[in-house]
Amino acid sequence: MQEYRLGGCRLKLGKPQQVTEGVGHTWFPRLARFPGGELLLTHSLNADTEALLVNASSVHISHDNGGSWDLNYEVAYGASIKAIRPDGAIAGPVFRPYAVPGAPNRRQATTHYVAYEAAGTHYHMQPWGCRIEGLPRDLHLSRNEGKWSKDWPLGLALTLLANSPGCANLRQASRQLDRC
Repeated sequence: MQEYRLGGCRLKLGKPQQVTEGVGHTWFPRLARFPGGELLLTHSLNADTEALLVNASSVHISHDNGGSWDLNYEVAYGASIKAIRPDGAIAGPVFRPYAVPGAPNRRQATTHYVAYEAAGTHYHMQPWGCRIEGLPRDLHLSRNEGKWSKDWPLGLALTLLANSPGCANLRQASRQLDRC
């Protein structure tokens, strides 16, 4: 096992292990650890395009530090930014922000909020549960605005922190991640 250190963070890399395989798309993996030690691995099942009519992610849970992945399921949306809530859930907003209906300017966006609770055995999605406010300039709309698709209507890569009750803990999590 090889270990890397950067500031206060430590990364250990061992022998790669195949968790899943599939026909079509199994990419954009994201890995997180629950406070109890369980691992949460999610990946996209979608084509890499802006004009999706559906959005799906695969979820895999390991209770033995990645030795096996005994809980697997698919969900409509997976969290793009994952933060640990005080109750131990891993949660965050999905990647596709939309304009806030009726907003006075294009400096506000909204997106769904996803939580993996009870060490990944429960999945919860709150439609439009995250709101992004106070952006420094107006967001531009995609070239497909008004067309039927699951397009990313705003030209915003969601690596921003949301300002809503559902996402308030992301600021603290971001400060913790910034130290790494």
